[in-house]
Amino acid sequence: AAHTVIVGCNADIMDSGSNLVADDRLVFALDPQTVYQYDLRTARATMRPRGYKVLSVLPTLKSNEHLHAPLRARLRPLLAESTSGQHNETRPVSLKHCSTRVETKLPIHESRQLAELSDDEDFKIAQLGLTTGEDAVNYFTTASKDSHVKFVHLVPAADGLELNPYLLVVVPFSAALSRGEYFTMSQTGLVRCVQSNCVSETECVSMNEWVRHSTFFNVLRSIPYFKLFVRLKIFRQWHANVRRKLFVRQQRYLRSRLLLARAILCQPIIELKTKIYELRKASFIAPLSHNRLQSKTLLIFIEQQLVAKKEAMFTCERIMKRVIDITGVACESVKSLQYTKDRSASSPKELCTLLLSKLEEGGTRGPSINSEIEERRAHRRLVASASKDRGLLTNFVRLVDCIMVETVISNVMLSFTENLLANLVDTRHKVGLFEVVVGFEFTGTTFSPMLSDFLDMSQRVTDDVIADLCRIPRVLDSRSCVEHCPWTSFASKFDEVIHSLPLFRRFVDALRNKFRLDFKLAMHKAAVFDSVRPIYEESRNFIPRVYRSKARTFSELQVEFEQICAWQQELDKMRARESSGTIEATSRHLKQTLLPFVEAKQGLLKSIIRDEARVQCSNLRTMLMMRVEVLEAIPKNLDDFASYLEQTGAYDEQEISRIRGPVDRMYSLLQINEVKVPPDDLVALDEMHSLAARYSKQLVAAQTFKENEHANQNEQLDKDIVALNSDLSVVTTEIMSGNFVDVMHFDDPEMPVIKRELAAMHYRLEQLATRAQTYASYKELFGLHADEFPQLNKATDRLRLVDRLWTSIADWHASYSIWMRGDLTTLDAEEVDSKMQVLQADAFSLNRKVNSPVTEKFVLVIDEFKPVMPLIVDLGNPAMQSRHWEQLCKAMGKNFDPSTTFSLEDFLAWGITNHAELASDVSSTASGEFQLEKGLAKMEAAWETLAFVTKEWRTSYILVSTDEIQQELDDQIVKTQAMRGSRFVKPFLNRTTAYESTLVLLQDIIDNWLKVQAAWLYLEPIFSSDDIMKQIPTEGRLFKTVDATWIDSMAQTAQEPALLSVVRRPNLLESLIDANVKLEIIQKGLSDYLETKRLAFPRFFFLSNDELLEILAETKDPTKVQPHLKKCFDGVAALEFTDRLDILSCYDGPVDRSERLEFSYGPCHHRPINPRDSGGNVEKWLVEVESIMKKSLAFAIDESLVDYARAKRSDWLQSWQGQTVLTVNQITWVVAVEAAIIQGGNAMEVLYEQRRGELLDVVKSVRGNISKMLRNTLGALVVMDVHNRDITEWLSETSICAVSEFDWQAQLRYYWADAGASSQTGRPETISCRMINAMILYAYEYIGNCGRLVITPLTDRCYRTLMGAIHLNLGGAPEGPAGTGKTETTKDLGKAIAIQCVVTNCSDGLDYKAMAKFFKGLAASGAWACFDEFNRIILEVLSVVAQQVLTIQQAKARQAERFMFEGTDLPLRMTCCPFITMNPGYAGRAELPDNLKVLFRTVAMMVPDYAMIGEIILYSMGYTDAKAMAVKIVTTYKLCSEQLSAQSHYDYGMRAVIAVLRASGNLKRSEGHLPEDILVLRAIIDVNAPKFLAPDVPLFNGITSDLFPGVKLPEPDRQAMQSKSNESCVERNLQLTDYFWGKIVQIYDMMVVRHGFMIVGAPFSGKTSAYRVLADALSKLHAEFPEDGRWTDVVPFVMNPKSVTMGQLYGCFDPVSHEWTDGILAIQYRNAAQSKVGKPEDRKWVLLDGPVDAIWIE
Repeated sequence: AAHTVIVGCNADIMDSGSNLVADDRLVFALDPQTVYQYDLRTARATMRPRGYKVLSVLPTLKSNEHLHAPLRARLRPLLAESTSGQHNETRPVSLKHCSTRVETKLPIHESRQLAELSDDEDFKIAQLGLTTGEDAVNYFTTASKDSHVKFVHLVPAADGLELNPYLLVVVPFSAALSRGEYFTMSQTGLVRCVQSNCVSETECVSMNEWVRHSTFFNVLRSIPYFKLFVRLKIFRQWHANVRRKLFVRQQRYLRSRLLLARAILCQPIIELKTKIYELRKASFIAPLSHNRLQSKTLLIFIEQQLVAKKEAMFTCERIMKRVIDITGVACESVKSLQYTKDRSASSPKELCTLLLSKLEEGGTRGPSINSEIEERRAHRRLVASASKDRGLLTNFVRLVDCIMVETVISNVMLSFTENLLANLVDTRHKVGLFEVVVGFEFTGTTFSPMLSDFLDMSQRVTDDVIADLCRIPRVLDSRSCVEHCPWTSFASKFDEVIHSLPLFRRFVDALRNKFRLDFKLAMHKAAVFDSVRPIYEESRNFIPRVYRSKARTFSELQVEFEQICAWQQELDKMRARESSGTIEATSRHLKQTLLPFVEAKQGLLKSIIRDEARVQCSNLRTMLMMRVEVLEAIPKNLDDFASYLEQTGAYDEQEISRIRGPVDRMYSLLQINEVKVPPDDLVALDEMHSLAARYSKQLVAAQTFKENEHANQNEQLDKDIVALNSDLSVVTTEIMSGNFVDVMHFDDPEMPVIKRELAAMHYRLEQLATRAQTYASYKELFGLHADEFPQLNKATDRLRLVDRLWTSIADWHASYSIWMRGDLTTLDAEEVDSKMQVLQADAFSLNRKVNSPVTEKFVLVIDEFKPVMPLIVDLGNPAMQSRHWEQLCKAMGKNFDPSTTFSLEDFLAWGITNHAELASDVSSTASGEFQLEKGLAKMEAAWETLAFVTKEWRTSYILVSTDEIQQELDDQIVKTQAMRGSRFVKPFLNRTTAYESTLVLLQDIIDNWLKVQAAWLYLEPIFSSDDIMKQIPTEGRLFKTVDATWIDSMAQTAQEPALLSVVRRPNLLESLIDANVKLEIIQKGLSDYLETKRLAFPRFFFLSNDELLEILAETKDPTKVQPHLKKCFDGVAALEFTDRLDILSCYDGPVDRSERLEFSYGPCHHRPINPRDSGGNVEKWLVEVESIMKKSLAFAIDESLVDYARAKRSDWLQSWQGQTVLTVNQITWVVAVEAAIIQGGNAMEVLYEQRRGELLDVVKSVRGNISKMLRNTLGALVVMDVHNRDITEWLSETSICAVSEFDWQAQLRYYWADAGASSQTGRPETISCRMINAMILYAYEYIGNCGRLVITPLTDRCYRTLMGAIHLNLGGAPEGPAGTGKTETTKDLGKAIAIQCVVTNCSDGLDYKAMAKFFKGLAASGAWACFDEFNRIILEVLSVVAQQVLTIQQAKARQAERFMFEGTDLPLRMTCCPFITMNPGYAGRAELPDNLKVLFRTVAMMVPDYAMIGEIILYSMGYTDAKAMAVKIVTTYKLCSEQLSAQSHYDYGMRAVIAVLRASGNLKRSEGHLPEDILVLRAIIDVNAPKFLAPDVPLFNGITSDLFPGVKLPEPDRQAMQSKSNESCVERNLQLTDYFWGKIVQIYDMMVVRHGFMIVGAPFSGKTSAYRVLADALSKLHAEFPEDGRWTDVVPFVMNPKSVTMGQLYGCFDPVSHEWTDGILAIQYRNAAQSKVGKPEDRKWVLLDGPVDAIWIE
């Protein structure tokens, strides 16, 4: 060897060489740093033992050299192995495969070998170190002739399976002689000696020849065929033996189990085959002719299918009955053979009896005793075989049933696909199969039958066939076979099997899609009938009576008549039919419907024109006669001439021609269309023509007369005007003189002279004004300028002033008398003051304008009365009471008598002016007291009209609308307290105090009442459940007491709702207080009861009390628990129940469009779950559901791994659940990578190409027309495969050599253990997830068919940190800015490990008790919890949370099964772990305490690689050029952030990128035929354009045009939406401007790609109107196109977030009970999500319509 070999042994046994060999433990080293211990008994070596001491160094031995030759021979294989792998891992190395020499038991022959070494020659050879033939050859070829060693003896080496005759070892002569065959080597050559049976043979060969042959042999052995020949030969022999044994075993098994191999069952199976052949002739669908020339109606088609189905059913039932008979006969035959008496002579006693009977027969001939025995033995064998056949009857019956069920189902599916679907898609037909009648409705063109009718027909045909199949008798259900298969209830029914077939689902989809496609094509072709649609629109609203009554001009009548003639021509040339695939659209009915209308309207129009012509002709004739009479009359004076001018001024000959023209044209139109005109009408027409000629002649004569008479009449008019002006001057003078200005009439209150003269003057002036108006009109008629008559205006103004003066004087006299002499107590001071101010203003105004003695006297009187006004104000105060009058009278020295009246005149006489100040004080006091008393009376009166409003609620009543009462009560309490502090309250202090006490009592009653009502409303539905009453009977009895009190109290309130009567009810407050005490006890007991339920099923800890009670209240009907399953399980949204409530499977969403996980009860050895077995305890069967969910998922993964190895990958992807596919994909990838690493070479490159090809295949599948469920699976698979591909490529580039290298260990790896039992236990065991030194077991939580997060280097780093945190028994704490994936990465790691991850958003409202409840659920259920925005919790609570987390981590460190937490004994699942996320950049965040920081491992989250994420997501959506498109998306946002203005609502982060990617995916699915750059550009514009301000839009367009040069976006078709939006705007009195329409479209586009968005704008900019119009448009479009999935009804949930508090909006914790109360938003959102309002397919818009601020928006 090239290395020094050190041989040693344990220090305790190093004294003698014999002990060394006997111990069989040796130590050797290849160098001083690598030491091995070798055990000769086990032939295994281990590294670096301790306590060993060096014995010697080989080959420079100085003492005890004789000890080491045997050791060298035994250690040589070890040295060869160790030398080549001295730097490998330190695990034990097996030496058994190195050489068979290691297996030699040298210790047995040690003494003999030591003796042989004593020979001198052998000792010399040992000294030279000659051990092998190669050593000897080297020695003799170099040795001289005088060497000490002349020859050596050699024997063939034991080389195991390797045949090498040239491999020799040097041995002593005695040992060679004992072998019988040996070689003697010298310098000349080699002699082979063979001794056997005392015969010696020799063979000589020269040294050169020997070396040449040896070399050739070694070269030959280097050829792989010869090198591996022996091993391969042995392997082939072993393989053949194994195959033979397996074949024999399978042959024996089949012989005992194969039904066709059993003679008695073979014939029935053959007969069964013939029946199957007969059965396949039955067709459930009537065949359709290939060359049909005539379509048929849908009804006829359905009748044909019913006949075909009936015949097929008859055949199936007949054949099935025959099969049942065959099966029953076979079963009876087996049973009869088994029960046949066993006549075999097996016992000695029976043999003796048989022998004696034969001997007694003597010479009687018969069968021999041997033949009899043989016959009995054969019969025994037959009975034994029948017994085995009896055991196979169950399988036989099940086989027959399965074959028949499969045959029937395959025949049904063949009928569906070949007879129906294939015929429908056949394009050779000349006409459509189904005749569809085209019609019109106000919504558009319609077909009858409609698309829904065809879809219903297809559903009905298939459903009827499947339903009838269930009536076919089953072999399992037959009386003769049921005893062999007692568990028939578990057999799948026909309908269940067919509905579960992918082929059936594809058939249904293809059939429905065919009808949809044909109807769409037919609708498109139906545009040819649009030319006659105006006829329908007209006929729909056509009412002959109304149409006739409407007035029209001749032009309008002529246009309508021409139009109706054109319509008749359109109907004549309209196409009769139009073919569209299976649809044959016929217009025969449409034509028959519209043609009568056209004919009727045409006749009506002719009648209308004839009548209109008659009427107009008659009217024109009458008018002409009247005008001729006027023209022929001659005027005699000015008035007659003026009237003549006025009448004939408008006469015009052209006017008559204009009126006569339509009459002539109407009669002409009637003549052209051959309409018969009555003779009377023709006579009237002739008379009209003659009158028109006469009228023209008289018109010329009248014009000549007016020109001649005009000058004379104008001169007479001027004379009359001069006389009128003279009369007006006289009147004006008389107004300002005479009695009108005489002061003598002032003191007379009646003023009879003045009134009489004023009336006469008014009459004269009116007459003169009439004359002036007549003369002015004559001037205008003569064409002259009319006079204005200024003297008339002057006279009118003066008469008005005089009339006003004397009216004011009369008013003063009347008022003065009342004020001075009337009853002072009834005097209204305000009215007096107001009246006085009006009179004073009139007096001064008239004095200035008239300035006569009368006005001066009026002003003087007013001034004299003004000093008395303050006394009138004080004494006329309406608040003055008897006590106040008494005080004033006493001051004036008068006695006050309430029974007598007194006036102001009396008080002035008594000297009240001397006590004016006292009068003012008394009046002020009276006002104050009056206001207080009035306010108190008003408050008391307010309660008279108020009453408690109640409404019926379940079994009783409840209070509603107490806000008005409460507001009134609060106001009155404040006012009453203010009254008690007033200085005017003394006269009614007792009354005020008593009223205040009543208000306080009412306040207490309402407070306690509402508190009782809130608790009663909460508890009444709970205790109405019998199950809850049974489980908490004490609280139930207590609630019954409170309930009875409540019902009685509310019944009285409903009968007498008046508020005051309720207050006066005795002991009401005491009963309410007592009820509140009892309700608190009940709620405490209820909380304890819910705690027990949560401990039984820990996932209930994540639910609020209300949600948990909703679940517990539905124990009688377990199916009603399903809406709450999503709150307990991440991936279970619904369960599949049978009619007997057995649970068969679970779904991750709505049943009809979600993934199904079948519960594998049998393979998992789990008892079937039926909620009835749990005694109504929902938590018990939910625990079972959780267990079988995990077992079934584990079983599915195990089975999928097996299926992966034998199935095609594309088929395998569609056969399993999404989670199973992802998990198995990762397991197989890890196995493939590690195999490639171990294999080395270019294996990793080959694996990379393989993975790359698989990824491209999946991406290609995503681009196809696949189901949404499969698209979700493939999308997530693409994300994982891209990551796997990148890792594989990276490992290939780094030339990794071992699986232990960090580059590989740093990846998340899945390892599957075949011996795992997760499918039997449901516990994490079978799959382990490893990352560096961390290992977490796969938890088998079913998460459904959901997407996966794109894995970037940042994600990998976060995974490593979080996995390390879990390994160290710590929590994870990702922190970083918004949009970096903190929460999503944590959730995705939970998905990767299949563990429930509950995410909750933290707020400052959380306290330690709420957190404790969450941690209880966390620890008991073993889930993960992610506390989002954890540092929003206040510091005091965080300190307690630190202790709570520490308690859980310490219990996990102790591996405790149970532990005490917050006083509760909880079970502990080791998989539980808390995670927190924080965003330090936001305001209002708390710094974590140090004792909390150390419990979490922090990971900093930075901005992720947007381009990488975009590329992978686009790949998963089917994009081929994903990388370039992703770069363009990221570059767009980068340039926008640099060039556009900075706005608070602009966002260029991860969420914005994801929105564009989501929009790109939607466009790829809907418009995949367009180029990818167009789709991405449209997505970028649709998502971002709505949020940019007007100045930024051009910049944004420039950026997109630079990044997508030459790309032109096609304009989307939005005509339908715009039309409906316009209708909505008209209804809402709005205008659909271009800007407003653009915003509506942007809102719609944003709604498609966003889960939520914000409409931002100034007030009155149309934000609310825009979304309302969009909602109206979508609803209208849905009503018109119900089959179009883009349009749905909209159900808005509108609220103003600024109108309520934060607690009312979002919800809050009750500081007393520490229970969460949902807010308005939470309730509305839940109602929308659960479709409690509206239909499930409707759009639900939760709208926060109000101002945005940082308080509520975050």
